[in-house]
Amino acid sequence: MKKYRNRGIGRSGTDALTSGRIGVGGIRTFHVNFSSRKVGTSVAGLIDYVAAEGDYEGRDDLEGKTENLAEFRRAIDAIDAAAKVRKGPTAERVLCSIVTELPSTFDQSQRIEAAERLVEYWEAKGHSAIVAIHGNGKVQPHLHLAISARPVTVNSIGQIVVNRDTKKRPFNTKKQIYGERQNVAWIINDVAGREVFHPGRLADTGIDRMPKRRLTVGEYKAGVNATKNAEIVALQRIEYERRKAEAKKRAVSKRREKYHRRIERVKAVAGKCGLKALNLQEQIDLQNEGAKKGFDAAMQKARDQVRAADQEPATGKQVAYLLDLARLTASSKAIKAKIDKLGDLELTKGWAGEQIRRLQEIQREGVQSRAHKDFNGL
Repeated sequence: MKKYRNRGIGRSGTDALTSGRIGVGGIRTFHVNFSSRKVGTSVAGLIDYVAAEGDYEGRDDLEGKTENLAEFRRAIDAIDAAAKVRKGPTAERVLCSIVTELPSTFDQSQRIEAAERLVEYWEAKGHSAIVAIHGNGKVQPHLHLAISARPVTVNSIGQIVVNRDTKKRPFNTKKQIYGERQNVAWIINDVAGREVFHPGRLADTGIDRMPKRRLTVGEYKAGVNATKNAEIVALQRIEYERRKAEAKKRAVSKRREKYHRRIERVKAVAGKCGLKALNLQEQIDLQNEGAKKGFDAAMQKARDQVRAADQEPATGKQVAYLLDLARLTASSKAIKAKIDKLGDLELTKGWAGEQIRRLQEIQREGVQSRAHKDFNGL
């Protein structure tokens, strides 16, 4: 019972509902909770709660519930039996739950229609679903919806078939949960005939404040009133600001570490290209330009310097090494033919380096390799 919370709404002197969550145009940022139960957890207890059976039989606030309980239990049992991961943090879910408030202005017929529409919505997606409305005498009526964690169908011989397609599972991502929140709001607004619930944040309806901490049923019964709640919210605000400042410090530290890692990568590239390490001013320029932009600029600078070096005349040491490597790989004739083909063109560092790399590959793979045949034109 602890997770079902007091909605923080009271009655004014004119017997009208008052709330701190109603924004411009009378649109309310409503409460809805999405949760799930895994294999081996108290699934049966949640079903009993929604169905008002067992320990929860005879609730005086139960206004209505669906009658397909036996079919729903069969579906949940089939999903449980089909689960492959049964232990640990990745254990499979068997049941999902939605608890949403209903507009206080709804009459009984509208509450029932909203509940039926939500059940129809999930059944159209292939899920089995049950619902219960808690509304008799409540200031803030709400409903509990339990759905199967996977789509199910009944085959020709009456067996439950579980669809294990991971893309069909509900509540997998924050985006999916927000999408389902929008669907709940859309269905309720459609029943109301106007927009009464907003699926977004308080700020979206013109309310500029932190969300209030919701009271548990135990706290509410123990007399934690609005004044005490305000004190709790004030303390929570201080804690929120402290955590926000710490998160900002961590983010700055991460950006700094990321920047230094990029600097080291640039230095490594420069070293491999035979270039001098970046001096302090170049590091400052990188920081001023932004990590990514500076890194790209440094990489381009390194590439430009490499291209310029490639056009320089080959050194005597480089040519000697090339000829020795050609002799060791039985490619002397091919190298001499390539040099003769250059004619009056100058033997450059880039050309000599390319031939050396190819001959080194032949040396690794052997003179009978494909690389040797390609190099020698065989």
